Amino acid sequence: MINVAIKKSFKDSKTFKYEFHSSSQRIVLFGPSGSGKTNLIKMIAGFLKPDEGIIEVNGKIFFKKNEKNLPIYKRNIGYLPQEYTLFPHMTVEENILYGVKIKNIKLNKKFYLNLLEKFNLFSKLNYYPNQLSGGEKQRVAFVRAILTNPNLFLFDEPFSSLDKAIKEKLRDAVIDILDEFSTKAIFVTHDFEDAFILGKEVFIIYNGQIIERGTADKIFNHPEYLETAKMVNFKNIFKVNEFAKIVKKEIKISQKFLGIKPENITFEKSNNSIPIKVKLKSLKKIGLIYEYTFLTENNKKLISISPELKNSEKVYVNLNSLVPLKELENENFWKNFKWI
Repeated sequence: MINVAIKKSFKDSKTFKYEFHSSSQRIVLFGPSGSGKTNLIKMIAGFLKPDEGIIEVNGKIFFKKNEKNLPIYKRNIGYLPQEYTLFPHMTVEENILYGVKIKNIKLNKKFYLNLLEKFNLFSKLNYYPNQLSGGEKQRVAFVRAILTNPNLFLFDEPFSSLDKAIKEKLRDAVIDILDEFSTKAIFVTHDFEDAFILGKEVFIIYNGQIIERGTADKIFNHPEYLETAKMVNFKNIFKVNEFAKIVKKEIKISQKFLGIKPENITFEKSNNSIPIKVKLKSLKKIGLIYEYTFLTENNKKLISISPELKNSEKVYVNLNSLVPLKELENENFWKNFKWI
């Protein structure tokens, strides 16, 4: 169980406030750059000290104002920043075994050899960090961390600098190890695909606060807030009355805004779908799919995606795919926030 309720103010007058409690094995902190994701995991790791509140992991108090601030080395955290933090004067093997040596942990040789094989590092043991690719450096850092048997991993944008093929292989290998040993992990990312695949529970961080949480499916397909929808690829966001004019039909939704994912604006009629007359404004190919930007009769933009190139003057929107969205700025978001 991870229990966090903390506040931290910086010299630039920015104040971050976080509160969450979770027993999930893999947590993703998702949000744009500068939203406060890295500061949160640095406070959990002990590199930053909160101003007030509490941090508790698996029943151990890491921080509590005026009572306790556990030193970094006693937190048993596997922290993997973007920069890899390998020692340039040490070989790959020396880097891997450094944590085991410093913590005076007995090395499980069979497990060690299995990790080297799984992460394809046997041939690199005598290399130095400057001879490695970014993906290889990440693998070395992860193997070094897992050999120390941490209670919690903290990953800060772990795959952001890797190309897609290498990222997918390394991501799958990391998930396999975490699942095999039931080790908890918190991932910081602003990558949509990483967040969806890595997160058993996803926390949306916006402007220094957690605005909503849920399963990956809930967050990425049924967000609660307008701000979240903008982050998770809801490229079609309308005021309800604007959309009613587009479809020429009354729309009964409890909120002021609604969102539609591009994949839910289709070329095929289905049950409960509404036709919309459009003209094509632009078209671009993104990987294996095509992204269309259409203009409606009242000059509103609609964005659709399709695996096939199509020519159409009409698209369909399924009313069941409309997602009501709240405005965060209109809510007293912190009214129930209590410091523990």
